[in-house]
This record gives sequence, C-alpha cells and structure tokens, in this order.
Amino acid sequence: MNYTYAKHVLLILVLLPVPMALAHERDLTAAWQDLPPLITGQEITLILPDATQVRGFALSVRPEFVSIDIHKSSDVRAHALGRSEIPRASVSVIELRQHGADPARRIARTTGGLVLGTLAGALVGALASNGDATGTRAGIYSGLAVGTALGWKLGDAKISRIHVIPAGKEPSGMAP
Repeated sequence: MNYTYAKHVLLILVLLPVPMALAHERDLTAAWQDLPPLITGQEITLILPDATQVRGFALSVRPEFVSIDIHKSSDVRAHALGRSEIPRASVSVIELRQHGADPARRIARTTGGLVLGTLAGALVGALASNGDATGTRAGIYSGLAVGTALGWKLGDAKISRIHVIPAGKEPSGMAP
C-alpha cells in the first residue's frame, strides 16, 4: 500500500465517526401513565423478555397492557402478526420511530453519506483496479450514489428510546 492509499484509509477512519454522531438516538425516561400521548398511533418496536422483537403501531396504552398492531415479529409463533396486548411487565424499553425528520437532520445525514460513500468508493475503486483512473472514477460514482441514498434514508427517521419506569418505582404521586 503506497502513501496515497494510506492517506485515503486514514481519512476514512477519521471521518467514520461522523455518521455515528449524526445517527444519535434520543433516550427518554417515562412513567407508564405518560406513554399514551408519546406512542399512541406511532410505529414502535418492543424487545420482549423472551428476546422476541415486535414492531407495529401502538393502538392504546391501558393500566395493565399496551395494545399494538404487530406487522413484524422475530417469532411469529410466540407473537403473531395482528392486534396483540403486551403486558406492562414485559415492556421496559420502547423504540419510537418517527418518519419525516427535520430538514437539517436529513441534509446532515445525506451530506455525511455522500462524503463517506465517495471516499469509500474511491478507495475501493483504486484498490480494485490497481490505481487505474477508470476504476477509481467508477468507485467514486458508485460510492457517491450509494452513500447519498443511504444518508437520505437514514435522515428520514428520528429514533427515540423510551425507558419505562417499572411499576412500583415511580416517584410518589405518579402511580397509575
């Protein structure tokens, strides 16, 4: 590996944390009775005690369960698709995915994807073609397209993790 390729690798390693910083998720803590306005009608993901991951739209939050219309389940035998009631004791973390994020987030993630995709494509193209200019250009263009599309898609969703305060652990005056 010559000096030029080493610079590319170093640049990619330096810029690699950029999309991770842009993909920062928000962490919230909420009591059970505070959940209805936060999640009702929203797409949520739950990881249940049996390690099953379910995704769907939250229909309602009741004192003893959350009603969800499951459209994706990692174990359809244990948690079938369709309407289901997940017991309160099984819910500790709710991942809330909101689409249509703000324009600044979309621009930042798209730009990060464009830059990293272009650099990665240039490096892969140069290495794969032994430094041939045509191969490097093809890598740059491919990386540019893939990086931009990936950045645009990542910029579409805002993800929040809601940590649910367990029953009996709420501060006084907050019990359901």
